Amino acid sequence: MFATWGIATMSSLTGGGRTFSEVQLRARSAPTAGTRATLQRVDPADRLELHELAGRYGDAIDDRDWDALDRIFTPDAVFDLTDLGEPRLVGLPEIKRYMDQDARHPRTHLMTNIYADETPEGAHLRFRIVALLPERVVGTASYYDDAVKTPEGWRVAHRVITLRRRPREQRGT
Repeated sequence: MFATWGIATMSSLTGGGRTFSEVQLRARSAPTAGTRATLQRVDPADRLELHELAGRYGDAIDDRDWDALDRIFTPDAVFDLTDLGEPRLVGLPEIKRYMDQDARHPRTHLMTNIYADETPEGAHLRFRIVALLPERVVGTASYYDDAVKTPEGWRVAHRVITLRRRPREQRGT
């Protein structure tokens, strides 16, 4: 049951037995005039793993489990916190050091509105945070990740956090 949750087959409509995700992927990955980019195929198992990255990140931060960040970020990841008035971090060691020594963490992270879109390099992962802040107020932020598939699984290569949604022209980067 779990393996087919959320995947309806097209067989009743087309007789072809293809899933909606296969049909959508083919439509989205069709090259446009003058382009050659092929989108990374993101199957349902990949999507589940990508969705779990957001929750695993929240738990790692809430639990102060800095070693768990190894399963979330690439070794050369970029983590841009400049919209929060914080630095742009480069490399997993710097991300872990910052999280341990300098970051002002909320009491808890609740990740929501999670979705992934295929890209030629991997996937864009987008989600929101609802956080209980130390001042006992609730805050929100938007996460914009570029994820890549590594031999160890999906990892975030580039993350930007903003206090608001980015302008439309910047959302694809």
